Amino acid sequence: MTPTAATDSLRADHRRIETQLDGLLDALLRLAPDRVGDIRRHFAGIRRLAEPHFAQEEGVFYPRLRPLDPARLDRMDEQHEHTRDLR
Repeated sequence: MTPTAATDSLRADHRRIETQLDGLLDALLRLAPDRVGDIRRHFAGIRRLAEPHFAQEEGVFYPRLRPLDPARLDRMDEQHEHTRDLR
């Protein structure tokens, strides 16, 4: 995969995850018994999208960027770990 294709793929993943997060937020803001299914669906969507996305970022993208800005990549690692803990 070319760097541009990998970046485009990661960017598209971010948009899909954001869509799930937006749906989750909407369901939570309009919390009612009939929205429980929506909440579960959005959580499942986030879980389904996150792990392969993290694997691609951590396996392809992060190693190339780490030498350029190690402190930023350390923070990004922490963010991924935090997100994994929330699932």
